[in-house]
Amino acid sequence: MDILKEFSFDELELFLKDKKYDLVYINYDVEDGIKACKSIYDLSEKEKKDFYRMIVFNDDFMVTIYKISDDEYRYNKVEKADFEEENIRIKRVYLSDKYSKIGKKLIIRSGKLKNLDETSFQFVGFEGGEK
Repeated sequence: MDILKEFSFDELELFLKDKKYDLVYINYDVEDGIKACKSIYDLSEKEKKDFYRMIVFNDDFMVTIYKISDDEYRYNKVEKADFEEENIRIKRVYLSDKYSKIGKKLIIRSGKLKNLDETSFQFVGFEGGEK
C-alpha cells in the first residue's frame, strides 16, 4: 500500500503498460465531469492536468490520484495482495440511475489490510451493462 506519494503521469503510463484496467476521471468543475474509460489515452492532455480525482483500477490494484495544486499530484495505491484473505468482502453497487437502467454495477473489494489495524477498499471492475 502506498499513501500520498508523489505522482507522475509518465510513471503511471509505464506501470499501466500492457495491463487491462478501468479509469474513472472526476472533475466537479465541468459539466459531465465524471467519465469512465478503458485507457489513460482516452483522456485529453487538458483532462490529465485538470481534475479533482482520478481512479485507475483492475482486480489486482487501485490507484487514486489527487490534484493538490497546479503542479502537484499525489496518489494512493492499494493492491489485492494488501488484504487479509479471510476478511475480504465483495460488493456490487450501482453507480447512478444512468447505470442502474442498463444494469451496470461497480465491483468493490473491502476488508482488513495485512499488518495494519485498518480496513480499506479497492475498486475491482465493472459488471453488466450494454454490450
